[in-house]
Amino acid sequence: MSSRLITPSIAEFPQFLKSIESRWGLKLKRRFERECLVASKERSVSEKQNKPARYILSMFPYPSGRLHLGHVRIYTSGDILTRYSKLMSKNENQLVDYGSVIHPMGFDSFGLPAENAAKERNLHPVVWTNSNIRTMKQQLDQLAVQFEWREATSNPSFYKWTQKIFLELMRAGLVYKSFAQVNWDPVDKTVLADEQVDEEGRSWRSGALVEKRYYRQWFVKVNAFTKDIYGAKDVDADTWLDILAIQRNWIGKPSGWLFYLPVDSTKSHTKDILPVFTTKPELFHAPTTELVISKSHWLSEMLEGSEINNPFTNQPLQVTRSDDLDSLPQNTKATLICGDNHQHGAGTELTREQILLQANLNNLGGYYTSDKYRDWLISRQRFWGTPIPVVNCDNCGYCGVPDDQLPVVLPNIKNLSTKSGQTQHDEDKFKVVAPIEELAPPEWLETNCPSCGSNSRRECETFDTLFDSSWYFLRYASEPTNDQPFDKNRTQPVWCYIGGKEHASMHLFYARFITHFLHSLGMIDFREPFRSLLVQGVVKSRTYKLNGRYISKSEATSLTNKKGLVVEYEKMSKSKGNGIDPQELLDTYGVDATRFCLMSYANPRSERLWRTSEEEFKDVLIFLRRVTLTVQDYVDVGVNLVHKDNKATIKVKNLDKEDLKLRQMTLSDTRNKCSIDVIFNIQETNQFRQYISTMHVLTTALRNNVKTSAIYTKEFAEALASLIIMLNPVTPHLSEELWYHFSKAVINPLKLDTTSSYKMCLQASDQAWPAPDHDYGRSHCVRPNVQI
Repeated sequence: MSSRLITPSIAEFPQFLKSIESRWGLKLKRRFERECLVASKERSVSEKQNKPARYILSMFPYPSGRLHLGHVRIYTSGDILTRYSKLMSKNENQLVDYGSVIHPMGFDSFGLPAENAAKERNLHPVVWTNSNIRTMKQQLDQLAVQFEWREATSNPSFYKWTQKIFLELMRAGLVYKSFAQVNWDPVDKTVLADEQVDEEGRSWRSGALVEKRYYRQWFVKVNAFTKDIYGAKDVDADTWLDILAIQRNWIGKPSGWLFYLPVDSTKSHTKDILPVFTTKPELFHAPTTELVISKSHWLSEMLEGSEINNPFTNQPLQVTRSDDLDSLPQNTKATLICGDNHQHGAGTELTREQILLQANLNNLGGYYTSDKYRDWLISRQRFWGTPIPVVNCDNCGYCGVPDDQLPVVLPNIKNLSTKSGQTQHDEDKFKVVAPIEELAPPEWLETNCPSCGSNSRRECETFDTLFDSSWYFLRYASEPTNDQPFDKNRTQPVWCYIGGKEHASMHLFYARFITHFLHSLGMIDFREPFRSLLVQGVVKSRTYKLNGRYISKSEATSLTNKKGLVVEYEKMSKSKGNGIDPQELLDTYGVDATRFCLMSYANPRSERLWRTSEEEFKDVLIFLRRVTLTVQDYVDVGVNLVHKDNKATIKVKNLDKEDLKLRQMTLSDTRNKCSIDVIFNIQETNQFRQYISTMHVLTTALRNNVKTSAIYTKEFAEALASLIIMLNPVTPHLSEELWYHFSKAVINPLKLDTTSSYKMCLQASDQAWPAPDHDYGRSHCVRPNVQI
């Protein structure tokens, strides 16, 4: 530890910050690791006192191998809330409703990018994925984010429970297999994601024209809960307002009922499921009712004849094909009409209520929903994903794997180019071969039916990665165990969930669905997964386009004729040449300055417009140096006083009694106001830019008094102590260094003050959060929701 604090010039200040980080980094990391070891016991005690943990969670990343600036912004936001909450819980004057803080993290580690990367490198995806996880963990550790690490979704100990949740959906009758269109590459003989098909409809890998094929896939009946999800009675309207609007627009306002009709298949021994939407369920019992489907509907090609069975009457139901897509529901392209010019519903023998009751009893649906939202297609023709725990039996159909046989792990293969030789490709347009079917050895593919014991074959598809992420926050809420997906007694809604707005219509929606479903089973005590959302705006930087083509900044600068050059802010992207590598910022300016910079110029919900690094860090370094200089001056005044140094660089002006009292009152009032504003801006509104601006105000008040005799007062010491602790969530290393010197300052009156909430023998991260004086709120107008 440096014996003396010496503030360098602006040019040397980044290196000064990095030297502080090298002194404190490992020490703080080890301290946090010790804290995690005792965290579980502390949480048990606080829970017994009816004080649950405050659960803060940032959306976990896909392990691409490198962090981007958006990651850094999101995870710094979560870390600020975490460190603040821990410090606030130590303040005895603040009424907090939590006993501890949870801030977990893992990786959303299944998915197509890893599979493609592994193919290109002739590796197993697990090798590529685990290597990237190690790299990104190191980067996050360097960023000084306090994460309690959890399993990645590709860990069998995690996806065992993903499979268990699927089986619960299956037992509840909320899973079915039916046809959906896929993109088929006729050269590579594989299914492509939409993003793998270019604008000309060609495969990104083979260049072949992609074919649209109908293929049986797994669906979840999300529509069973869309009425409640659309209503959102348990949602915090303030933070969910924009997200709810996006979700409601996506799923549509409920306006009718969705039914699921079993259809005999000529291609399989199992029945296919036909979703049908209608605004008049009673038509199922009308004598002249017809089923109308689009001509492009899969049933048009599968159906031999023009009738299917009506499960409500057990009589044939006439099927009519139509070109009028506008008259058909968007989600099903299938509905009911009354034929022969009969009045809608005329001559029906059963009421609407009776039809809905019959549908419920026979697992035929009858869900009140919109004509817009399709059920969730969760199966993927991929290798690198959670295996769907189902076997296909010729006698029993699709059967779920017994719970005691979970997890169904991926087959053991060397790499993705090794074929088993078990599968033959054919040109059947209803046949698509999943990679596992080609790669897995016979001993993995062949098994026994859990129901009848006969020879059966395993399902070879894997889950959409959105299914993995739809429930991970429940397991992350407590330490993982091997005997249950999550601890019901400790699992709770996330207090603040942090991530991008682009996930509103998929991840956030599916997370709400799974939580509603698990609540209906009694597995959890709440219906909504996230109490509040901190939705992050994207980080943008300048792009340079010449006649529609992206060029680099250096190319743009060297142009003699700038006609046709367009300069604008766009989301950072490698392809646009406007990405910023966070590692370069950390190497140049240090961790604390980078964290502070990303929080300074825009609140999290706003877009962050990134200028040049020099422009971004200029004011950041000036402010952090100003704070450091204030602490140095405070220490040096004491040293000069002891040694009676007449040549001291700081000459302290003695104030008269009235002036001193006025300055003391001003310092105290500024500290109290800033304490209230910072609490409000961090906890209530998550406006971190305002939080930082408030620290500027307090710093100015201190600088105005640093050369006066007010520097000797308790009011000055309390204001400076508050500033240093306020810095801790965003600049943890600098805060510790400044606290170390402040706590040992000769003129510091708090060292002997037993009434102070600050303890000079402890580190900055062990102090209580600066709160306004207990009696301050009685005589001043305070922020709403800030308890004094």
